[in-house]
Amino acid sequence: MYELEVTHEEVPFVISLTLVLALLLGAVGVAGQDQFAGVKITVLTFDGPQVAEPLQRHAPEFQALTGQEVTVVTVPFADLYQTILTRPGDWHLQL
Repeated sequence: MYELEVTHEEVPFVISLTLVLALLLGAVGVAGQDQFAGVKITVLTFDGPQVAEPLQRHAPEFQALTGQEVTVVTVPFADLYQTILTRPGDWHLQL
């Protein structure tokens, strides 16, 4: 079993991320797989396990449910802001 320790300061972020993923999966479940077949989503995040690992782990399940291809791009936390500024059109979601 995978255990993730979350500090008090990280709780709001983890809750927000969980809600975003739940809303995306819920909306997709209503819409159906055929509607999104062939659509590609690119997510940019930092390479820490708090966000990148769950996204990478659940991307195949999301793709199976929706037909959307999910690409998770990770960069070091120190480079995240600069990457967003210099390549803003490359990402559909930035976490």
